Amino acid sequence: MSLDPRRTEQILKAAGQVFCQAGFERASMDSIARQAGVSKATLYNHFSGKTALFRAAVRQVSEAFVMELSGLNLDALPLDQALLMLGDDFLHFLLQEDKLAVLRAVLSESHRDPELGRSFHDSGPAVAQQAVAVFLAHRRALGEVAIADCDRAARHFIDLVRGDLQWRALLQIELSDRELQAHLHSAVACFLGGCQWDGLAKPVSE
Repeated sequence: MSLDPRRTEQILKAAGQVFCQAGFERASMDSIARQAGVSKATLYNHFSGKTALFRAAVRQVSEAFVMELSGLNLDALPLDQALLMLGDDFLHFLLQEDKLAVLRAVLSESHRDPELGRSFHDSGPAVAQQAVAVFLAHRRALGEVAIADCDRAARHFIDLVRGDLQWRALLQIELSDRELQAHLHSAVACFLGGCQWDGLAKPVSE
């Protein structure tokens, strides 16, 4: 059966709104169908169940973020400035209230449904991490940075940029723009300093 891409987009948009408002557990396929203005049968024609729909909604947001990164024209910037722009975009993406609402929903339910947590990770953070790894691999090919493992370096970069800010935002602790920018500049400086040592010291264990 051929699916209408516009209808799929309509469903995913509605699903994102319902998941943010109600959380994963309380969100129902009925409520998503009503929000999307489609029948429940149409909803199930597009998605096999709530977890599959949640995964698709998260992936759509992640892919939109990757597309946003591709439009930043980072290749025209020196490495440090490119990382600052990349980090700034990523940080503001993480701290948007709708993204925090989804994360709260996942954290509250994943202990009862581990597959939900895995789906969120694979469809969200892993997609963003891969985009950063591709960027770093490109800069390595240009000889601008010495990184042995771009996937691992991408994880380190994301962890440095995120720091404790996402957790503080989840706890509704106010963060000023000045504090965010100071943290971001420090994170990028630490990352670039660490790259000088990448590959020189072997880890004790994986």
